[in-house]
Amino acid sequence: AGGVPAGQYDFISIAEHEIGHALGFVSGVDDIDFCAGPANRCAADGVGSGVDRFESDAWYTPLDLLRYSASGVLDVRVGGTPYFSVDGGQTAIDSFSTGQYNGSGNQASHFGAASRALMRPGLATGAGGDTTGTDLAALDAIGWDLAATVPEPGSGALLLAGLLAVGIGARRRRMAPA
Repeated sequence: AGGVPAGQYDFISIAEHEIGHALGFVSGVDDIDFCAGPANRCAADGVGSGVDRFESDAWYTPLDLLRYSASGVLDVRVGGTPYFSVDGGQTAIDSFSTGQYNGSGNQASHFGAASRALMRPGLATGAGGDTTGTDLAALDAIGWDLAATVPEPGSGALLLAGLLAVGIGARRRRMAPA
């Protein structure tokens, strides 16, 4: 209630951010950046077969389908100026980070460092973060339907009780003497 004390991290904000990644706020651009990083780590798939990683792995994510550099231009390159858009790149909602090794210095699975969204690359000590409309729009666009309603636990129990009553009534009518 009084804010986050200086020098400490807000656990709730960090947990919400990481849950965002678990729900799919990730980018295959991080794989490209990692492979082209300082050690050129992905010349092979890592198991000795010599198969190039990008020929043997599926690395695009639903979030990458919302990563644009201009209207109608999807952008899964490391670096550049990609942004989040839900209308084919016509409207830039927020910028994306562009890569830890060969881009902006932050993983591409985040909004840009200047973003106020919870899915930005870092959280300072003494500061909290709240889920923003931008975060919710991204999660909605990758498949988490914000408009879906979750039934109350009592409504399921009420339905079950109603079905049970109908079943008992039907059984009694069948068993009643004629």
